[in-house]
Amino acid sequence: MERSFVGKSEMIFREKCPDIAFHLQFFSSPELTFFLQNETEYNTELPSLNGCKLHSESVFQEVERFVQKIDKEHTDLIYLYGLGLGYYALALIKWLDEHPHRALVILEDKLEVFSAFLQMQHVEEIINHPRIHFRFIFGKEQWKAAIEELAFSFPAHKVQVLALELYEKHFTRHLQRVRLLLTRKTVSSQALFMEAFYPHKLFSNILANTARLPEAFLVNSLQGKFSNIPAIICGAGPSLSFCCEVLKKMENNALLFAGGSTIAALSNSGILPHFGMAFDPN
Repeated sequence: MERSFVGKSEMIFREKCPDIAFHLQFFSSPELTFFLQNETEYNTELPSLNGCKLHSESVFQEVERFVQKIDKEHTDLIYLYGLGLGYYALALIKWLDEHPHRALVILEDKLEVFSAFLQMQHVEEIINHPRIHFRFIFGKEQWKAAIEELAFSFPAHKVQVLALELYEKHFTRHLQRVRLLLTRKTVSSQALFMEAFYPHKLFSNILANTARLPEAFLVNSLQGKFSNIPAIICGAGPSLSFCCEVLKKMENNALLFAGGSTIAALSNSGILPHFGMAFDPN
């Protein structure tokens, strides 16, 4: 397969990702062999993963599975661990263009994958997009520092951390740690930015909450009072709407816990949780 990464595209990539372009200048690995499957889908094998194919037998179906994992209505920022040959990023361009605040950050720790991606015909469309960003994490010890940098570069409270299907299978525990850290730190960073931009709102909230302190009470006396009673902890995910009828029947048979926006979601469905908790950093 001939390289399409030449001329204008090469210049754009060097300007957009000078650190990755610098590493690629000194990168040498066994030459990647591309092969055509299903007449239109290119694939390759990764020497660093004992020759595993970068994508499945049907890239189209793999991308469909990936897209179905996205909570499109409640996500502004997607972190994607694993660039692959760019098929996932290509599938997200329409979603990105639907709202100016959306962004895709691709995390990759294998230079050979960048090398393979840059030989694809659709590379220009992806690297030209202003809200598709690339990060190369050089070595396991660099992940923590990279996550800190990412959290402050892309503050958001509607964030999803997803992965290339191959990486999800081979690096499950690593992905779990990355997902947990990225989600926590990104949301915390967004709260700090909001607090800095709207400090008056913080003091308004503090004043309002202070006035309600006389109504507050310590819950210490409730310790051990609900032994042998089942508890249901509810989150405001997309599956909540499918559980409302069951939760209504469980109101007097189990303790219902709700956090944050779940309180409003349940009350709108006529369900009053027994315990609610909300943390408002702003």
